[in-house]
Amino acid sequence: MLYIGIVLYNSLIEHSKILKAEIDGMNCSIIFSDNSDIETIRAKNNRYAKANKIQYINNKGNIGLSKAYNSILQQLPKKKQTDYLMWLDDDTEITPAFFKKVMKGIDQAYDIILPKIVGQNGIIYSPNKRGAIRNKLVLNQTDQLDFDKINGINSCLTMRLSIFDSFEYDEALFFRSSGPIIF
Repeated sequence: MLYIGIVLYNSLIEHSKILKAEIDGMNCSIIFSDNSDIETIRAKNNRYAKANKIQYINNKGNIGLSKAYNSILQQLPKKKQTDYLMWLDDDTEITPAFFKKVMKGIDQAYDIILPKIVGQNGIIYSPNKRGAIRNKLVLNQTDQLDFDKINGINSCLTMRLSIFDSFEYDEALFFRSSGPIIF
């Protein structure tokens, strides 16, 4: 089973790009955690989720990404070795080719699938090289990464769910999501 966790912030579930993705026939379940500050948006999301049988968590305001991620983790069933969780932003467009690559990684039993994230400016933002003071962006596809010194952003990250048996997000860290990404 592939779970897809999405944190909303002042946006409607019905506008989430994942709902337009070609995932029919895939064994997956989407869970939305709503960090919206605006009550009317949360109310619309709650109604939409109920009407469309979508898993929805109302955080009653912006609790930060770390707490929202953990709220999704708490909603998941007992973590099986064959289950995975993919994190997405609500504005991330996912292509069928991307899903095929993720499913291939799952079939090959990878623990972590960390895709390349390219910004609209053409710079590769994830993965990147961890540095002593700040991270160094990977500027082109030929850069090789030392897996002991690698960072990645959460969006599009897919992990074996059992990893979370001994891991959760640090709720002392309060982050907001950034702008759209492209593949």
